[in-house]
Amino acid sequence: MKFNNEEFAEFVQSHFGGNFNECGRKIKVAASTAWRVAHGYNKAGLKFITCVIDYCNENNVSYSHMIFLDKQFAQAIN
Repeated sequence: MKFNNEEFAEFVQSHFGGNFNECGRKIKVAASTAWRVAHGYNKAGLKFITCVIDYCNENNVSYSHMIFLDKQFAQAIN
């Protein structure tokens, strides 16, 4: 599984106007964690990625440009 930090930063900009506090509340992670992941200071862990996927699924947003899943993992969540 791979996570594209730059695409996540663009996601935050386009969906939350660049507001990491709002992003954190909506995807259910700490705003500081979202900021660190977007700027490459932290790696996106399983919990973070799962929260992003859940938010995207609930709001009909494609996450395929941010998150690249292994086939086995993709089958498990679908």
